[in-house]
Amino acid sequence: MEETNKKEVEEESIHQKLMNKAYDLWSTEEGKELNYSDFLDVVSDKFGKLYSNAVITGNLNYQVENGGFYQWFENGYVIALGDLIIFFEENFKENEIIEKVKNLLNRVIDILDWYDGGIESLRGIDEDYNEFFIEKLEDQLMNELSVLDETYYEINEKLNEILEEYFKTEYEKISPEIREENT
Repeated sequence: MEETNKKEVEEESIHQKLMNKAYDLWSTEEGKELNYSDFLDVVSDKFGKLYSNAVITGNLNYQVENGGFYQWFENGYVIALGDLIIFFEENFKENEIIEKVKNLLNRVIDILDWYDGGIESLRGIDEDYNEFFIEKLEDQLMNELSVLDETYYEINEKLNEILEEYFKTEYEKISPEIREENT
């Protein structure tokens, strides 16, 4: 049994190790006071962009896999949408899977822009009707985002392989002393 646990620990991905270290910050007394955006800033400042990029890509995957793009939006992780696109554009050139992910993320932007426009247009509507229309907008938002889920599920495994290779390569560029300190 002990040997199995040791093997499982050894097989933990670099991507997961980076995320775990970052989330150690969020579990501190000070960290618990942070919202997600501030948490990402603290992770980036303390450990570097490699760690914050591991967090945002990992959260995209976990949220979408568990509940779709709507869950990712509803739980507030969508705040990293722009950072995700920049990360993919800066680090992956001419990769078919990454291009599909970027297309999905750009479609999320379009859907959220539509949703925000709808919410804005409701500002002048009688309050009695406002709630009804907001509910309809949210239903449509969920439907539109859900359409993207299946495409993500089809490429998710390959995306995770690509990301693990990226994080492993970048992690190995960090000096052993700093690696030891940060993981």
